[in-house]
Amino acid sequence: MIQHRPYTQKVDVYSFGIVLWELINGMLPFLNMTAVQAAFAVVNKGVRPVIPNDCLPVLSEIMNPLLGH
Repeated sequence: MIQHRPYTQKVDVYSFGIVLWELINGMLPFLNMTAVQAAFAVVNKGVRPVIPNDCLPVLSEIMNPLLGH
């Protein structure tokens, strides 16, 4: 979507993982980046938000594949 390339449902799956991450953490991911920097880092460098160690294991298990960990 960002680079005007064809996309699949993987975009929606990743977005769901990000929303779940935000709900668990109570903050936005990539706070040290602008939206453009974050999008570039995710698409081109495979950057992913860190799942906190104190996250319930079942939620961590859900987020890991969604976020591409």
